[in-house]
Parts: sequence; structure tokens; C-alpha cells
Amino acid sequence: MLVGKGRLDPGTDSATFCRLALDARAVAVLPIPPEIARASIEIDLPQGDPADRLIAATANAYGAILVTIDEKLRESAAVATLW
Repeated sequence: MLVGKGRLDPGTDSATFCRLALDARAVAVLPIPPEIARASIEIDLPQGDPADRLIAATANAYGAILVTIDEKLRESAAVATLW
């Protein structure tokens, strides 16, 4: 979005920039299979933001602890959080 709004100029298109940044740090992008998509609508979270729900459901599916400053997510028992 920042590239699209002209606030960030990575010198290439946003998709290439993201790929280069991920590759430089050896970051793996985890898939969102149908099971996680379904879990994201079933998870008991206090907010309805689809992105937050997908992030929380993905953390649960992969047994990860979600690092977040979001108070609503931190107060929820539906996902393990840290911060």
C-alpha cells in the first residue's frame, strides 16, 4: 500500500521487493490452506477484522505464539500471545 501511495520507493515493484526482502532474511511464508481459512471464521476473537482472524488462526495451526501489541488479541484466550 505504501508503494502504491508513493510513500515508499523500493526501486522495484512491491511483489519483487517483498520477495527480495524475504529471501535476504531466509523468511519462509506459510500457506493459508482451507482449514486455516475455515478456522479464521470459527475462532473466538473479540474483533471481526479478517486479517487479525487469519493471523491468529495461522498461529494456532502452526503451534506458534503470536507476537502482537494488539490488546484485544493479547486478552483473548483463543490464541497464545507474547509482548
